[in-house]
Amino acid sequence: MRIRLNEYERQQQQPPTVQPQVQPADDLLSPTHVALSPASNDNDIHSDTMQGEDSLSNHMEPVERARYSETPALDHPGVPNPLVPVQPAYIHDNAGSLRYLGHSSTWSFSRQVLHMAHQSPHSSHSFEPSMHVEGEVYRVDAGNSPTFSSADTAGIPSADIALYHLQNVKFRTRPLYHLFDEADFTFNLHHFYESPLAFAQARPLWYIHYLLIMAFGKAFIAQPQAANGLAGLTLFERALRLLPDVTYLVRDRVESTEILCCIALYLESIDHRSAAHVYIGQAVRLAQSHGLHTNMQASAVGNHLVHRGRRIWWTVYALDRKLSCSMGIPISIRDEDITTPLSLADDTDFIANGLAIHVRICQLLGNVISTVYSNDGKLNQTCITSAQTVLRGVAGLANELAVFSRRCFGDVSRVAARLDLGYHQCIILASRPFLYYLLKQRLESSSLSRPFPLSSTTKGLVQVCIDSAVQTIAILSRLREHDLLDTFLPFDLESAFSAAFVLLMASSVHPKLLPQHNWLNTVMEVFDSIVLKGNMLASLRKAEVEELAQILRALDRGRPSLADKSASSIVMPADAQLSWTPASGNMSLPSLGDPFFDEWNADDGFSGAQIMDLANALDIGVLDNI
Repeated sequence: MRIRLNEYERQQQQPPTVQPQVQPADDLLSPTHVALSPASNDNDIHSDTMQGEDSLSNHMEPVERARYSETPALDHPGVPNPLVPVQPAYIHDNAGSLRYLGHSSTWSFSRQVLHMAHQSPHSSHSFEPSMHVEGEVYRVDAGNSPTFSSADTAGIPSADIALYHLQNVKFRTRPLYHLFDEADFTFNLHHFYESPLAFAQARPLWYIHYLLIMAFGKAFIAQPQAANGLAGLTLFERALRLLPDVTYLVRDRVESTEILCCIALYLESIDHRSAAHVYIGQAVRLAQSHGLHTNMQASAVGNHLVHRGRRIWWTVYALDRKLSCSMGIPISIRDEDITTPLSLADDTDFIANGLAIHVRICQLLGNVISTVYSNDGKLNQTCITSAQTVLRGVAGLANELAVFSRRCFGDVSRVAARLDLGYHQCIILASRPFLYYLLKQRLESSSLSRPFPLSSTTKGLVQVCIDSAVQTIAILSRLREHDLLDTFLPFDLESAFSAAFVLLMASSVHPKLLPQHNWLNTVMEVFDSIVLKGNMLASLRKAEVEELAQILRALDRGRPSLADKSASSIVMPADAQLSWTPASGNMSLPSLGDPFFDEWNADDGFSGAQIMDLANALDIGVLDNI
C-alpha cells in the first residue's frame, strides 16, 4: 500500500486508461478474471493446448498476455501464483448476485477448478459447472428480518427537510468519509416519499439507511440540547431496532457496509466506543467478503460498483484505524492486503488529494498503534525507533498538507482542518508516552522541587508533542471563530481533550516547555462552544481537564522553586482573561539550551524539514538519562 501511495502523484499525470468492454455474466470466470497456471514446457502437452492458449490469449490484457506467452517452467522464479490474480475474480451465482472469489477459499478454489475443467477443449460437458453457494442448504431464520408497520414510518422529516439533511451530512463528512451514494440515495428518496410504508417494505435496508442519514442530519443542526434528548437519536434507535441479522445483511453487502459505517460513526459520536468498534469490525468483514479491498475492474462488476466500492473501502479503512485507536486495541486491516486504488478518473484534484492525504494519515495512525504501542511496552530503543519512523512519515506529509491548505481558497477549509488535526494527532500519539513517563517520574519523586534534567532525545520528542498540542488548539480556536467546529462528530472534541491533557502534563514536568500564553483559556472556549451546541460529552471532557489542572496546580505550590515560573503556564479560566488568538500574538518558547528549539515559534509550528531534522537527530543508543 505504501508503494501505491508514493506512486499516486505519478499516476495522476498519466492519461486515463480505457476500460475494457463489459463482458457477459457467462464470461466472468474467463481468464480475464481468473489467472490460470502457465502451460508446462512438455512439448506434447504444449502442442495439445496451443489452440486453447491462442483463444485465451485474445481475451487477456496486454500485460497478462505477455506473461502468459512466456510459459516459464514451474520452478522458474517468475511463475506467478495462479490463485492470486492481478485483478480480483468474481462470479455470478444462480440468483444473479456477484460473488467474490477469495484467493485462499476452498469454495473459490473449487469454482475455478471446475470452470477450468469444463472449459478444457477435451471436456465432454457442455453445461455450466454446478453452483452451490453459502446459506442455500440450511436456511437460518434469526427472527429479525425487517418488517414494517405504519408506526415505523411515523415522525420522519418531510421531503424538503430530508433533502436538506442529506446535503448537511454530505458537507460534514465528504470527501473523507462516504456514508451513502448520493445519486442512488437521492433517486430512492424521491420515490420513497410517494409511498413511504410500501417503499420501506420493498426496500428494508434502504429505509434503515435513510433513518441513519436523517439521524445524522438532525444531529448536525446546531442547537442547544433538547428537553427530550439528542436530536435524531429516536431515528437512530429505530434504525437499530429494525436492523436485521448479519445473515440478512450479506444479501446486499454494499449497502449493508454503508449502514454499518453509519452506525459505527454515530455510536462513536455519542461515546459508545465499544459498540462502535464492533460495528466497524462487521463493516470490515462485509467489505472484504465482497472484494472492496481489491482493485475491482469495471469489466467484472461495472463502473458504478467500482466507484462506490472504493469510496466505501477507504471509509471503512479510516474508521477502523480511528476507532481502534480510540479503543487502544490492535488494528484489523493489514496495509499489504489492500490493492484498491485511492482515486478515480472523475475525481477532482481537491477530492483526490484530500482523500490521499487522509489515507496516509490513517496509515501512520496504524503504524503508531502497531509499533509505539506494541506489546513490548517499554520506552527502549525499539520505541524510540518507532517514534522516529512515525515522525519521518509525518515530515513527509507536512509539505503536502501545506500545499493542500493553500489550494483551499477562503478563510477556513473544514476539510483542510480535519487533515491538519489528524496530522497533529499522529504526532501526539507517537510522542506522549515519553511525556507521560516524565510526569510519572515527577509525581513519584520525593522532592518535587528537585531539578529534572532532560536528555536531548527526550526533549525533542516532548517538544514536538507540545508543538502539535499547541497547533491543535490554534486550529480548533480558528474553527470556533468561524462557527465550523464539529459539534457532533467526535474528532474535534477528541483533539481538544488530548491537546489539553498534553499541555497540562508538560507544564507540570517543566514550566519552560510551554509557550507563555493563556492556552488553557483558549481550549476551554472550544469546549464551551461545543457544549452550547448541545453536546453533553464536551462538558464532561471540560470537567476532567479542569480537574487535572487543579490537581497539578496544587502540586506546583508544593515546589517553591518552580511555582512562580509555572503559574503563567497553568491558568484557570476564573483567574485569567483570554489574551491570545491564532491570528495574533507571538507564542515564543523560552530557550531550553538547544539551538534547535530557539527558532521555534508556536504560531507556525514545526515545519516538515524541522520534524525530519528532529527525527534524524534522535539518539537511539543513549537512553540512560530519559
